[in-house]
Amino acid sequence: MAIIGILGTPYNTVERSPFWWNKVSYTRQSFIDVFQELGHTVIVLPVDKTENIKNYLPLVDKIVLTGGADVSPYLYGEEPHAQLGTTDPIRDRFELAAIKAALEANKPILGVCRGLQLLNVYFGGTLYQDLSLTSSQIKH
Repeated sequence: MAIIGILGTPYNTVERSPFWWNKVSYTRQSFIDVFQELGHTVIVLPVDKTENIKNYLPLVDKIVLTGGADVSPYLYGEEPHAQLGTTDPIRDRFELAAIKAALEANKPILGVCRGLQLLNVYFGGTLYQDLSLTSSQIKH
């Protein structure tokens, strides 16, 4: 079976949180569980300096980009809208570097929620910064 590298979600701690004063990269247990149930080994990769992805990628067969903060609209040529949620430029840069490295290494990528949105942006797509900006009845 495969070794799955799940890119961690940064947790920006606040006072009185369980990880107060500490940077944390985490993933939902359900991601770990589903891949383990399929017989895979899971490694959570911390959000780090972009140059460090070259150290992590050889350890895994596939990567998973998970949900979280909104993708920065600057990445697809737009100014932030007032209804845009929180963004994380450090995570954006790291995950874009991971996508590039995984593609160059011919390693599969699974994008979930934000991860799929970032893949869309990587390949030149755009996003609605908030679902209220579309006339569609899309429910998330």
